[in-house]
Amino acid sequence: MADRMTKRDLFEGLLALGEVQGNPEFVTGLKHELELLDRKVSRSKRESKVTPEIVETAFTAIAENNGAVTIKEIIASDPMFDGYTSQKMVPVLRKLIDAGRVEKFYEKRVAMFKVVD
Repeated sequence: MADRMTKRDLFEGLLALGEVQGNPEFVTGLKHELELLDRKVSRSKRESKVTPEIVETAFTAIAENNGAVTIKEIIASDPMFDGYTSQKMVPVLRKLIDAGRVEKFYEKRVAMFKVVD
């Protein structure tokens, strides 16, 4: 399956054909599709809005509470998180988990976070 044609390969191959070059509508349409593919690729490489300051504040909020905390408790712990929802906190906590600084576990089907000892 490694030799499979991608959409880009297909569109570029069609653009190279003489019959397609003779029809300006085909050329315009295929170039437009290639532009859409370029936009799709660039959109997926956007930088995250998670800053190191936000990550450290979340870590401090977890560390100050000696036990385990929920996302809602983390949000309530610092005014920096005003306006944050659970969905916005997940990438912040994911960075801490991936770095091995915080552990995620479930207690009564609620996600809890604690500092790794």
